[in-house]
Amino acid sequence: MNRPTDDNDADGDRSLLRLPARNQRASGIPTGSEFRDQWLSIGAAARDDIRRRARVGRPRRHIGR
Repeated sequence: MNRPTDDNDADGDRSLLRLPARNQRASGIPTGSEFRDQWLSIGAAARDDIRRRARVGRPRRHIGR
């Protein structure tokens, strides 16, 4: 996504650059501890909801047998 810089980018708009945080990998994927902090900060009800949604509709068959 390398686009030429516009004139209105010169005001220091760093939201487009998305610099990685100090304890984050350069690819933008959170490290294990950071992911755990985010996961714990969203609350137990939201975690259960996400787990329930991930379980629904997943095929329960063995692959490769």
